[in-house]
Amino acid sequence: MLESRLNREVEQPVNLFIEHAGYRTFVPTRLQMLQLTAYMVLLWHRSRARKAATRVQVEIVVSSMRSLLANDQQIATLAAKWTLDIIARGHPLARTVTTEEVRESLLKMIDDHLADDQIQHTYAGTIERALSRPDDGMLNGNWELLHTTPGEPFVIGDAPVVT
Repeated sequence: MLESRLNREVEQPVNLFIEHAGYRTFVPTRLQMLQLTAYMVLLWHRSRARKAATRVQVEIVVSSMRSLLANDQQIATLAAKWTLDIIARGHPLARTVTTEEVRESLLKMIDDHLADDQIQHTYAGTIERALSRPDDGMLNGNWELLHTTPGEPFVIGDAPVVT
């Protein structure tokens, strides 16, 4: 589903003109630069490094929730805040939210984050958020196309995209 949408919305538009980029006379239009920006963002987010970073992000979230569980004062503050939020939304409340309910919610969130599909779910969400708006630095940066030869078809560097 997401891959089909990314193909349709990001890859296919670039594929319509990318072959022309091989000509030294090719100058991308503003729309093509926008499409190339999304394409470059997608390529980065599909990298192994970015996917590994998602795992680290999930681990940080879980670690933070475990630290919160160990802090009784913060748990009590959350219980009070949740109680006030429920009242502010106009729901009648005969009692306050308990610290045990807060702990149960946190444990459920930890379990959800540790689920087998959570890394992929978080990773897919990161890609969608990254593509929800153009990277202004890249889009409005200085665009130059580097041309290679058939015998040396790659440009290798520590910063292939500089913004």
